[in-house]
Amino acid sequence: MDRAPAIEPSAYALMAVLVIASGMVAAACGYEGGYSCFNHFVSELGNHHKTSAAWAYNTGLVIGGLLIALVVAGLERVSFPALTLLLGASGGTVLLGFVPESSILVMHFVLAALTFVFVGGGVILLGIQVWRDDTWPNRLWLISVSLLTVGIAICFLFAPKDKLVSLLNGNAVERPGHWKLAELEWCFVACIAIWTLTLASTSPSCPSQSSTTDRQDR
Repeated sequence: MDRAPAIEPSAYALMAVLVIASGMVAAACGYEGGYSCFNHFVSELGNHHKTSAAWAYNTGLVIGGLLIALVVAGLERVSFPALTLLLGASGGTVLLGFVPESSILVMHFVLAALTFVFVGGGVILLGIQVWRDDTWPNRLWLISVSLLTVGIAICFLFAPKDKLVSLLNGNAVERPGHWKLAELEWCFVACIAIWTLTLASTSPSCPSQSSTTDRQDR
């Protein structure tokens, strides 16, 4: 009797991206005064005091983070340090859903920073591993996305943060039409989504790829 086909990692990754993106759109639509990715930070979508649909964004982070954890846990041939950092990043995403910006701001900021570090570290370590592994499917595409993600992360780290510090301290901050720091954060989030989808679709653990190999062997 044939077993039911397993769900591919790419399916979990796509569901994760769609769930998180849907929560973002819902929270942005309910944002008081209007939301713009050009001068608002991602975490502001989870602030209950700023948007009536913050619950959608926060719930999306919890569900999406769990789905990403399933993708990461199903990967093969990934080094233990890279796997640990990526699982830490997915866990941080889940925790951010429970500790939004409108709760304990300091704790939220620490969680966000740790998640940022885990993501960056995991992308770097896995990128190095893929670079050394000639047998990894579509390795050049995954490496390209990894380099772009790390590059944006570096730009975000070294970008001026004076206004962000004032905002975190509760001071009134005049938002420019284009706030580079917020734009870089959104670019980083977009790159992570693309990277996750790419990783899930090119990983050697994908059932579709293994089944194709089995058919060829036969």
